[in-house]
Amino acid sequence: MPVTIEWMDENQGIACWAYNGDWTWTDLRQANEAWARDMRGMNDAIYALHDFTNAGEPPDKLLQNLPHMLSLPGLNSPSQMNVLINAKGILRRAATIFSRLYAPLHMVSSLDEALDLINNQEAEFIN
Repeated sequence: MPVTIEWMDENQGIACWAYNGDWTWTDLRQANEAWARDMRGMNDAIYALHDFTNAGEPPDKLLQNLPHMLSLPGLNSPSQMNVLINAKGILRRAATIFSRLYAPLHMVSSLDEALDLINNQEAEFIN
């Protein structure tokens, strides 16, 4: 599947959406529907990673669809932080615009950098 979702930790506090190859809005909706079913009844906020390392070109009309995309029930679940990994080109520009207008999106270059960002955020909560 072009869009897959998996938990990165045993506590189900970090979820990673991986975009593989060229993906479509239908691929994203299908992954979102499965995610929304799995998340039903969960109220805890999570860290949401979106890994574009192996992604191909984003679908057409990205800028127009980005607000709708991020309002899908699964993508709009309570999140402590949304992190985009290796977003490039039009995707990075669209995310920057979205971040200015709607909600902050953190952009990093690798999964390790994303996990470090989360660990630093967690350390701030503890202190």
